[in-house]
Amino acid sequence: MDDVRRVVARALHDTRDGGTAVLGADSGARGVVQWICFGSDGYLIDVPDPARCRGGLLRRMWRRSEPDPDGLSDEQVRGLQRLGFGPGDHGYERHTRADELGHDQLVHLIVSALDVVGLDGEPVSAEVF
Repeated sequence: MDDVRRVVARALHDTRDGGTAVLGADSGARGVVQWICFGSDGYLIDVPDPARCRGGLLRRMWRRSEPDPDGLSDEQVRGLQRLGFGPGDHGYERHTRADELGHDQLVHLIVSALDVVGLDGEPVSAEVF
């Protein structure tokens, strides 16, 4: 998990004055946690539920859609709720003021959320915008 902590810490550093980061397993199949930093206004940390974020409008129009993906399990939802996440537009989210948590606490929160949604030991990567 030290590698995961480093990736999270770097992404938080890169977005500290505003920006967006998306973290997840390198395969992209699972374990996604993302956030938007609004600078001094804080963070919106989001864990998308695959069952609620189904893409592929064109595929559905052409009737080439794949089966709906599995959503977050009850255990994953309970784990996110224990971390302070609540239902949001696309899954579970947590609003955090900039002065509410320190850097190390934010790293711990995001690593814990990644652990809840399940990286399954895969390497983690981050995209920062």
